[in-house]
Amino acid sequence: MIGPGGVFVIDSKQYRGRLRLDASGRLCHGGYPLAPTLEVVSFEADQAAVVLPDPGLAVRPIVAVHGAQVPWGKVVASGVPVVSARRLPSMLRALPAVLGPNGSLNWPTRPGSAFTPPLDGRGMPGALHPEIGGGQLNEPI
Repeated sequence: MIGPGGVFVIDSKQYRGRLRLDASGRLCHGGYPLAPTLEVVSFEADQAAVVLPDPGLAVRPIVAVHGAQVPWGKVVASGVPVVSARRLPSMLRALPAVLGPNGSLNWPTRPGSAFTPPLDGRGMPGALHPEIGGGQLNEPI
């Protein structure tokens, strides 16, 4: 996801029950550590960062959990925020804008890029999704 608050790789997971921190501080579900899940989303974020035109732009991993309770609604494990999926939109909206000068969003596009802007009904770059900041591309938001 690309929005005013930055660039994110969001891994959505469906679990039952609740997530717990074990005695060593590892996040677990049903007695099984979530370390492999956290490693995968971190790897995916690193891979996304490679294709962006700005090598200094961080791509941050997030795990959004459906169904299960997340300790305190949000917990950071192995450097990855794990958040209740219901809280994710408000969490992203609350982030300070970090993309583009003067609050504008400069969409990373280049020939052959894996990332392209959303298109409107005419096939032109269109509006961003309102839950991630709204506004038109390359206009102040």
